[in-house]
Amino acid sequence: MVASPGSKYFAFACKKSGYILVMGQDSKKLLFDLKMNGSCNSIVFSKDERFLWSVGDEAEIYQWDLVKRRCVKKIADEGGFNTVKLALSPNG
Repeated sequence: MVASPGSKYFAFACKKSGYILVMGQDSKKLLFDLKMNGSCNSIVFSKDERFLWSVGDEAEIYQWDLVKRRCVKKIADEGGFNTVKLALSPNG
């Protein structure tokens, strides 16, 4: 589970299924889910809470737009295999 910086969301990475469950911190209810190909090993929110980044066993980093609720970019992690942790720099 990861909480967003401004306390708007929290999200669960479902490792085996590739689903990401995004919940509202106020309501504590499921707002929507996102689906990766393969597993989801790590997630991180952008500082402005607009984007969520995820990575899994297929060495692709996904950038999710939380307003549009869809993947807007996939980045191949060259040389990566089964990445287990993802982090963003403080300035994004």
